[in-house]
Amino acid sequence: GTPRFRSAMEKRSDLELVDLSTASDAELWDIHDQLRERAHGQGGRASLLDTKAELARRLLKRCVLCAHRCGVDRIAGERGRCGLSADAVVAEAFVHIAEEAPINPSLVLNLAGCGLRCRFCQQHALLSPRRVRGVSLDGRLWEQLDFDGARSISFVGGNPSESLHACLAFLAAAPSGFGLPVVWNTHGYETAEVLTLLDGVIDAYIPDLKYMQDACAERLSRAPGYVSAATAAIRAMVGQGVPVIVRVLVLPGHIECCHRPALEFLAGLGAENVLVSIRGQYYPGWRVTSKDGDLARRTTSEELEAVAGYARFLQLDVV
Repeated sequence: GTPRFRSAMEKRSDLELVDLSTASDAELWDIHDQLRERAHGQGGRASLLDTKAELARRLLKRCVLCAHRCGVDRIAGERGRCGLSADAVVAEAFVHIAEEAPINPSLVLNLAGCGLRCRFCQQHALLSPRRVRGVSLDGRLWEQLDFDGARSISFVGGNPSESLHACLAFLAAAPSGFGLPVVWNTHGYETAEVLTLLDGVIDAYIPDLKYMQDACAERLSRAPGYVSAATAAIRAMVGQGVPVIVRVLVLPGHIECCHRPALEFLAGLGAENVLVSIRGQYYPGWRVTSKDGDLARRTTSEELEAVAGYARFLQLDVV
C-alpha cells in the first residue's frame, strides 16, 4: 500500500509553506489535529507532513525529543544528553538484512546521537555527534542513496527520535517516485510529543524494551523513569495501528527483573499488531568491566531459550 508519509503529504491546509513559520504553536497544533482527521488531501500547499516538521523544529528550542526532556535550545547551538544541535548527521547509509525479517532488506540511515548511555552500547561511536564523520540529513541526500533491493527505509542510530525534525523534513523532500514504507527503530525512551508527530508517518516501529526496573535503567543506561516512558511509548505506538516489533536484548542476569516482566507487559496489551524480537547478540563491550558481574560475559544459549520459551508460553508472536 501507500506509505503513511505519502498520505501525510497529500493532506493539505489552507496555508502556504511560508505561513507555517509565522503561525503560533497553538495554531500549528490546531492545524495538525484538523489535518489528521481528514480522509484525503485538499486546500493549499502546506501539508500535514510540513506541519509536523515545523512543530518538530519548534520542539528543538526547548528540546523534549527524548524522555530526559533536557529543555535546551538546540537551534541556538545548545546540546543536551544526546550531544546534538539542530542538525542531524547520517554516519552511514546502506541496504541491510536486519534482525527482523518483516522489514528486510531495508535501506538503513544510521544517525548520530542518542539520549541514552548504555554501558554495553554496540554503536558507541555514534554517541558523540561532533566526532562522527558523516553527511547532513537533508533533501540533498536523496540523490546519493541507493535503494537497490530495499523493501523499506529505516531510521536507526544512535537514535532517530532526537533527530525528529530532520527526519520529517527529509521525508517531506522525498522524490515523487519514492514509495517504500518507513521504519522507526528506537531505544523506546520516548515522549508523547515525538509519537504524536510520528503518528500517520511511520509504517512500522521497532522499539527496544530494555528494562522493567528503573534501577537497572539508571545504572546501565542513565535513563531515569525508563519503565514508564518506554511502556507508555509502546502503548502509543500500538495505538497507531501499525506493526510494532518490540526488541528484547537478553542481558545476562536480567531475566527475572526485566525480561520476564517485559514479556508479561507485552502479552497484557492483547494487541494483534505487537510482535517480539528476542535478541542474543549482547556483548560486554564499551564500558562493561569485570566488576559488572553477569554483565561481564556473553548471554548463554540457556538464557536466550528461557526468554524465548517464556514468550511462546505467553503466546506472543515471535519473529
